[in-house]
Amino acid sequence: MLTELADKPARSEKTYRLIIRRQRIEESIQGEPFELWRYRFVPTNLPETMSAEAVVRETYRRCDQKRVIEQLQHGVAAMRMPTGGFLANHAHLLCACIAPNLRAWLAILALPEQTKRREWNRFRKAFVCVAARVILSARQRTVRLAHSQRFAAVMQRALLRVQT
Repeated sequence: MLTELADKPARSEKTYRLIIRRQRIEESIQGEPFELWRYRFVPTNLPETMSAEAVVRETYRRCDQKRVIEQLQHGVAAMRMPTGGFLANHAHLLCACIAPNLRAWLAILALPEQTKRREWNRFRKAFVCVAARVILSARQRTVRLAHSQRFAAVMQRALLRVQT
């Protein structure tokens, strides 16, 4: 069941749409059935031409928050503080939060379609922790990937796409 309201926050001049989704959950505790209602709120600025159902579908499609939180905790290890210093831990947390975004942009811009939804550990093993040789000659740096690297050809194509 969906309900739509006009919502104007206290410090805002603009009115937004607030869609409320009511979901019935049936559970039983110690053999006794009972109903539980869960409410989900979707504030949005999507146009009025979109139906409430379409707005909820679009919001759920692009907001995969449980997966993002899980990847920050376990994949990137953002919640693990490596040092005793506040500023160093702050820098670690910022880098850990930026890493999935950089991975997503790189996957969208240059890498194959199947890499977009990979978990961080798998992506890191394939494209970040790579055996390579850095060669300095004639004032230029050249990076040569090891031929044993499984995704060397994919990474070379990605590099060419990013450079052009």
